[in-house]
Amino acid sequence: TAAKGIAKKLNADFVMLNKELFDSSYVSEGPRNLSSYLETIKDYSKNNPNKKIVVFMDEIDGTISIDNGSNVRHSEDLVNVMKRYLTDLQNECNNIIFIGATNKDPSGFKSDNTVVKLNNAILSRFNYQFEIGLPNATAIKDAWSKLIKTQSGKAKFTDIQNELISKKFYELG
Repeated sequence: TAAKGIAKKLNADFVMLNKELFDSSYVSEGPRNLSSYLETIKDYSKNNPNKKIVVFMDEIDGTISIDNGSNVRHSEDLVNVMKRYLTDLQNECNNIIFIGATNKDPSGFKSDNTVVKLNNAILSRFNYQFEIGLPNATAIKDAWSKLIKTQSGKAKFTDIQNELISKKFYELG
């Protein structure tokens, strides 16, 4: 949502790279697919130099994490593709804003049940890194209240129902 909001504010095109687009059980196919997508974005950027492009990759930890398990080769190949293209995009295309999101701690210390450490070579290619925490219960209630209003502006739920729903959302994170 934040990445889409940034794109809208900048009047930029929005491209979302889901890992499922380039993930494959075949070791060489995933990196080849990722290269193809990133090359297309690079070409589009060069052909439209006055147009901003926001490229968003959610769950980037699934692509650029250091994997010491059975998928080591696959992980290294994807990391190498990402390193190469992030460098190329920064050097050749100054109209692209690349945003990667993860719910993992980049250092690997605060991760849930596995230690996921993001690749430092890729992290160093990002100009900015910042953490956005979860909204508090009041912010969730306010957002929920705005979301559930009918077109006439009347609330669909009572205040008590809104309070219960927002507390549940907050508990669930």
